Amino acid sequence: MIVLLMNRILLILILVVLFLSGKKLVTTFLVKPSPIENSDNLQGKVYSPAPAPARAPSPSPVHAPASPPARSVEKGFRCDGRKYCSQMRSCEEAMFFLRNCPGVEMDGDTDGIPCEDQWCGH
Repeated sequence: MIVLLMNRILLILILVVLFLSGKKLVTTFLVKPSPIENSDNLQGKVYSPAPAPARAPSPSPVHAPASPPARSVEKGFRCDGRKYCSQMRSCEEAMFFLRNCPGVEMDGDTDGIPCEDQWCGH
């Protein structure tokens, strides 16, 4: 019986210590004294963090989606989502795609001449 009573008292003491520790943590991190208030006044104000600064708009992507909508036709060519040299039928078609269609991957050395091995070789 005495052991049971001692266990309950110990439990109550632990709970009181935890409660007081929690209160100390709350007042430490959530209450921030105002520098404008009189220094004799020990009462703090509830701290609310400043709003995050406005983020600059992210830059628009360099390339459009893989399947762009059809564009204007030039000499029978139109942007139809093809982007590789293996999908072209001529150097002229590859040049049109490189100049007019987003997301193409036909100029590996970025010299402005597409499909040099397949169609537009020197």
